[in-house]
Amino acid sequence: MGVAVLFKALFLKGFRTMRRYPVNMLAGIAVTYMIFLFIFYGYRAAAGPTGAKTAVLDAIVVGYLMWLYCVAALSTVTWGMTSEAQMGTLEQLFMNPYGFALLWFLQAICDMVLSLMFVVPMLFAVMATTGRWLHLEPKALVSLLVVVPPAMLSVYGCGLMLGGLALVAKQLQAVFQVVQFVFVAVIAAPVGRYPWLKLAPVALGADMVRRITAEGVPIWK
Repeated sequence: MGVAVLFKALFLKGFRTMRRYPVNMLAGIAVTYMIFLFIFYGYRAAAGPTGAKTAVLDAIVVGYLMWLYCVAALSTVTWGMTSEAQMGTLEQLFMNPYGFALLWFLQAICDMVLSLMFVVPMLFAVMATTGRWLHLEPKALVSLLVVVPPAMLSVYGCGLMLGGLALVAKQLQAVFQVVQFVFVAVIAAPVGRYPWLKLAPVALGADMVRRITAEGVPIWK
């Protein structure tokens, strides 16, 4: 019962924070959408009027959305820890009766749910722009519910490592920018061709999400 109350408190805290700053959220959606427009129209210009391939467009759509989700998770954990340290409340988190590990695990679940408020509008905006509508029927959504949370937990693990490094190094903005681009390569990794890439964080999950949403292959096949 106490864990449920803790989860509710964490969720309401995150939701109210997002609701309190709607302009910041809308600006973030607008900026990320503009970045996608540069990527999409840049690819179309390079491929030519008849060179755009459906498989590549699907990979761009799914990969970009997965990258957004990963960056949101990384930034939430990394800068969340540093902000708690700056406010002097990080020590109190370690002294809570539920333990720091359970607290941040519940926080990760809350962040995954709240990030959908940012990713879902981007999903439909991107699909409308490209004209490529992904498979989002019930069986695909069930598959995503099974695949995405474990894949994102690996990203949160990277975020915790970055957060711990930020507590020591103080300034970590440049490293965080590099890690964002590393995740671009990880999400685009051809795990089918090189199986050892499955060991990289979120690589296997991103490949499965691509197959589920772009090819309509459920997880049980």
